[in-house]
Amino acid sequence: MHLFSDLWTARAWILGFGFGLSLVVGFLYAFFLRVPGVLRLMVWGSIFATITMFFVVGAESYAYAERKGAEDPPVVEQSIIDGARYAAYGLWAVGALGIIAFCCLRSQIKTAMGCVREASRAMAKMPIIILFPILQGAGLILFMTAFLYYGVYLASMGTPSTREVAIDSMFGEQFSTVIKFRTFEYEPFVEYSAWYLLFCFFWTSQFILSMGEIIVAMAVSRWYFTRDKSRIGNMTVLRSICASTWYHAGTAAFGSLIIAVIKIFRVIVAKMQERAERMDAKIAKVLLCMLQCCLCCLEKCMRFINKNAYIQTAIFGSGFCASGRRAFFLVLRNAARVSAISFVSAGILFVGRLFVTGVTCAASYYALNERLEGQLHSPVGPVVLIAIIGYFVGGTFMSVFDMGITTVLHCYVADREMFGEDGESYAEGKLKEWIDESKNDYGGTIVTSKAGRDTRV
Repeated sequence: MHLFSDLWTARAWILGFGFGLSLVVGFLYAFFLRVPGVLRLMVWGSIFATITMFFVVGAESYAYAERKGAEDPPVVEQSIIDGARYAAYGLWAVGALGIIAFCCLRSQIKTAMGCVREASRAMAKMPIIILFPILQGAGLILFMTAFLYYGVYLASMGTPSTREVAIDSMFGEQFSTVIKFRTFEYEPFVEYSAWYLLFCFFWTSQFILSMGEIIVAMAVSRWYFTRDKSRIGNMTVLRSICASTWYHAGTAAFGSLIIAVIKIFRVIVAKMQERAERMDAKIAKVLLCMLQCCLCCLEKCMRFINKNAYIQTAIFGSGFCASGRRAFFLVLRNAARVSAISFVSAGILFVGRLFVTGVTCAASYYALNERLEGQLHSPVGPVVLIAIIGYFVGGTFMSVFDMGITTVLHCYVADREMFGEDGESYAEGKLKEWIDESKNDYGGTIVTSKAGRDTRV
C-alpha cells in the first residue's frame, strides 16, 4: 500500500520526469553528438571496448583452463579444461579479426559517424518529428478499440457446453471427484472469422508502423536535399505526413501485407507446434521448430528490405517493388557502409537509451528527495516507474533517430552517385569532404531514370 500511496503522491513528478525530462535529455543527447570529438570518442571508444572484451574474456578463459589443469588431484574434467582453452583461442581469433575488420572499414566508419551527425542536425531542425510516435500510438489505440470490440463479439458467438472430468484419488474410488467446467464450441464460420480478424490486426498494425517509417524518411530526405536549411522546420514534417498519406499509402500497405502474411503463417505453425507438443511427436516438433525459425528469419529479412524500400520511396517517389529492387542493390553495392552504419548506430542508440534512462533517474531521485521529503515512504517506487517510462520514451526517440540515420545514408549514397562528379552535392561538412575525396574513385555508369534524375548502376 505504501508503494501505491507514493506513486499517487508523486504522480505529477512521475509524468513530468518520465515523459518531459526524458524527451529533453534525448534532444540533449542528439546535440552532444554534434559536438566535435564527442561522437568520435563514443564510436572509437565502443570499438576499443568491443575488441578489448574479446581479449579479456579470452585471457580469463585461458587462465581458468591453466588454473584447473594444474590442480592435483584434478577437480574438473579434462574436456571442460580443453573447452575453456579452445574458447580462449576462438575469442582471441575473433578479436584479431575485429582489429583487421575495423582497420579495413575505417573510412566507412567515418561515413557512419557523418550520417549520425547529420541525422542529429535534421532532428534539431524538425523537433516535432520526435512526437510522431505519439500519433502512431493514438492510431494503434483507435484500431485496438475496434479490434477488441469485434474480438469480444466473436468470442460471444460460441455455444456453451458443460464438460465433466473425473479425477481419481489415490485413496480409492470413494474419494474420487468429478469437476465440471464450461466451454464454448464454435462453428467453422466463427473460427474463419477469428483468423480473418487476426490477419487484419497484423496488417493494420504493420501499416501504421510502415507509414511512420515513410513519413520520417521523407522528412529527413527533404531536409538533406534542401540547400537552404533555414526553410526546413516543423512544417516539413506536416507536409511529409500529407504527401506520404496521399501518394505512398499503397506502398506502406503492400509492404505491411507481406509482413502480415508471414506473421499469420507463423501463428499457424505455432498452433501446429502446440498440437505436436500435446501428441509428443518428436520428429514433428523438430521440423516445425525449424520451419518457425526459417519464418522468423524471413520476417526479419523482409523488415530490413521494407525499411530500406520505404526510404527509397521517400527519396525517389517510386513504388514498393521498384524501391525494394533499388534498395537491395544499394545495400549490395554499399555492404561495407551498411555494416559500419549498423554497428555504429546500434552502439550509439544503445548508449543513448541508457543515457536518457540514467539521467532521468538521477534527476528524479534528487528532486523527489528535495521536494517531497517527508511525504514519501521511499522514493524507490516512483524512481523505478520513472526509469521504466524514460526507458521506453528513450527507445521511441532512438527509433526515430535510427530511421533518420539510415535515411541519411541512403541520401548520401544517392547524392554521391548522382551529383558527386559535378561537385554540386547536397552534403555538408565532413560528408561533403568524403564525397569530394571519393568522387574520382567511383566507376559507375550513369543512366537516366524515368523521373529525369541521373543515377548509377
